[in-house]
Amino acid sequence: MFAHTLIVRGSSQDLDAIFNRLHLDPSAGQIVRHGDPADVKLTSEQTRQMLSGKPLLFGTTRLEIRFNGNQEGLKQSILKRFPNVTITTS
Repeated sequence: MFAHTLIVRGSSQDLDAIFNRLHLDPSAGQIVRHGDPADVKLTSEQTRQMLSGKPLLFGTTRLEIRFNGNQEGLKQSILKRFPNVTITTS
């Protein structure tokens, strides 16, 4: 069980870069990628395509970072490098 969970939302490119750069020791934390359509505001064209049965790929829509350690330090480190993401705690 980890003490903190950060939820990071942003572009797929930013989230994938964070995922690839953030190396946590498995005993100290874990990163879980989510590709959830519920996280994305669909355009009318995407809605039409989904209703017609076409599967859409959204890529990474959010990261859950679970860890023990300095919560504010990790948040500031991520935001310094990726200022367009939003981070919430859970």
